[in-house]
Amino acid sequence: MSVRPLFFLSADCPFEKAEVVILGVPLERTVSFRGGPAQAPAAIRLASD
Repeated sequence: MSVRPLFFLSADCPFEKAEVVILGVPLERTVSFRGGPAQAPAAIRLASD
């Protein structure tokens, strides 16, 4: 099964030629009540596609 990579705003520019790179880092280190923020970067990419 191959997984299609997620891009922000359907960007099709190769990484090497990009002027700006947005790096989504899933992090739940400071969460004290509920987990879930780690899914935010992927959710943002899905919503922008």
